[in-house]
Amino acid sequence: TRLLERASAKENMIFRPLRLNDLDKEVALMTDLFNDAWAGNWGFAPIGFDEFKSMADSLKFFVTPDHGFVVELAGEPVSFGIIIPNLHDVTRDLGGRLFPPGLARLVARLGAGPFPSRGLALFGMRKSLHKSARGGLILLTMMEELRLRSRKLDFDQIEFGWVLEDNIGMRKPIEMSGAWVDKVHRIYEKKLAVA
Repeated sequence: TRLLERASAKENMIFRPLRLNDLDKEVALMTDLFNDAWAGNWGFAPIGFDEFKSMADSLKFFVTPDHGFVVELAGEPVSFGIIIPNLHDVTRDLGGRLFPPGLARLVARLGAGPFPSRGLALFGMRKSLHKSARGGLILLTMMEELRLRSRKLDFDQIEFGWVLEDNIGMRKPIEMSGAWVDKVHRIYEKKLAVA
């Protein structure tokens, strides 16, 4: 917090909400940022505009402008993130079954809110900012921004998921903020013989 309070720290940095009234433009921007940010990660496959748009169309029922953000440096978009309600909060007691009664309960709960926790569903930052002081500042600013938004959106916990175990640049600031590793998902690989 002391670092972020320095006047020079956030100079030329704007943290703006998503522009849901111009969704196609925002989706094009996020597709570009995501593909640039994730290129080179294990198992990465580029995402296309249509696929991202399909996800955005599904999420717009849960997401308000305050659930997403775009970071601009000197007027240029360099990072984005989207938080969504944690659906585990409303599906925990359904036993993995949506049909027949579970679906009705799920829909009723989704409309009722509020959700006590959120998940950072997507986050991307230009590759040129990875492992840089400016990139670290964006990450710290994002965490502070999410803390402030938690008051407005009425949630008390956030899950930073999909962080690769060896991505120390993301893990270290998150863990320094007081978060802890809760789950580790292992992926195993086996080479199949060519017939």
